[in-house]
Amino acid sequence: MPCNWGGKRRVGTEPGTEQPLTEQDHQETSKPAMSHFEFISALFAIVLALGITEVLVCWARLIQHRREVRFSWIHGFWTVFVVILMMQFWWGFWNFREVENWTFLGLAGIVFETMMVVIAALLLTPGRTFEAGLNLEAMYFDNSRPFFLSGALMVVSLSVVDITVLGLAVFSVENLVRLLALLLLTTMAFVRNRKLHYSAAVLFALLLLTFMLTAEFR
Repeated sequence: MPCNWGGKRRVGTEPGTEQPLTEQDHQETSKPAMSHFEFISALFAIVLALGITEVLVCWARLIQHRREVRFSWIHGFWTVFVVILMMQFWWGFWNFREVENWTFLGLAGIVFETMMVVIAALLLTPGRTFEAGLNLEAMYFDNSRPFFLSGALMVVSLSVVDITVLGLAVFSVENLVRLLALLLLTTMAFVRNRKLHYSAAVLFALLLLTFMLTAEFR
């Protein structure tokens, strides 16, 4: 077998047609196997997966012990809402694929907003074990303040990350919608009026339905 005294070579289609690697070939072979986006998305996916898994386990436990649980439509709605919201987070993270210069603060912001939606989901899950006679509507209102404050922090973080990392304009339609959502979430955190919470759930359901019918993957 002939020795290669000329360094790395590009192999041709026939024996004896090897050619030395060009500078472009060296640059291509020196590229990292994983992009910044792929590296960061791994941590992002782990945090989301933990939240979705916990909610799914909660649903299974509630169904198993359904005779011992007092169900509530508003509690069920918000648990479904946060699961779909976590799916939307994964969907929206695709927008960061073209970001070239990442900072630790940018990463921390994305992880923080993801943690807020996961914490919100966990605040509505009764856990792996619970006592008989669990009232899910009472549990919802008992945890409504930290639940909606987590949502408010998530909305603020969304705007900060999109402005600093994606370059979104401060005065944009997205931030206007988020401002309205922030005001509503903050109000729901401190007001326990049932009619307000029921009406807000219907409003968020319509917004969610609009997103699901109009969103496209690009």
